[in-house]
Amino acid sequence: MIFERLKIEDLILITPQVHEDYRGIFFESFNHKKFFSGSDQSVIKQLSSINFVQDNIATSKKKNTIRGMHFQMSNPQAKFVTCLQGSILDVVVDIRPKSKTFKHWISIVLDDKKYQQLFVPKGFAHGYKSISDDAIVMYKADEYYCKDDYKGIAWNDSELNIDWQINSTDKEIIVSEQDKSWRGINDFFNDL
Repeated sequence: MIFERLKIEDLILITPQVHEDYRGIFFESFNHKKFFSGSDQSVIKQLSSINFVQDNIATSKKKNTIRGMHFQMSNPQAKFVTCLQGSILDVVVDIRPKSKTFKHWISIVLDDKKYQQLFVPKGFAHGYKSISDDAIVMYKADEYYCKDDYKGIAWNDSELNIDWQINSTDKEIIVSEQDKSWRGINDFFNDL
């Protein structure tokens, strides 16, 4: 596995070794020994305390389905995100008020060609847009889902101005009623 730090501190892109032949592909989506050992000691230190407790799978039937921007406030979750089928634009926003990158976001394409994975630490809102029909996303979390602690920020918040790579030819953007109801980041954090 190759570990690459991204421009927002603590975000890590993992590229697994994918084996492909006439039957299909094989890769280790998670290997405890490889994940918590290696040459980059700063990555090892950051990841060594992670204990994943829950796996989630989400499907998006249609292209341009947006899910997010989700997080838990009192029980924040670190996530390990993989796109198993199709492709997604994965987006994370730094919601750590004391961070030098507070309110900054990055996006990265995850797909079923490279099978790259994104490690999202605690303190980030997470969401994604399906780039293809029939996208399947799997993510590990280090805290259990807590309905009462589940929060979100508007996916189209003008303060964040996330580039969802929506084209003028895109006919429909699909967003759940819950995700349409979230407020902007300033409204949310001003209430704390």
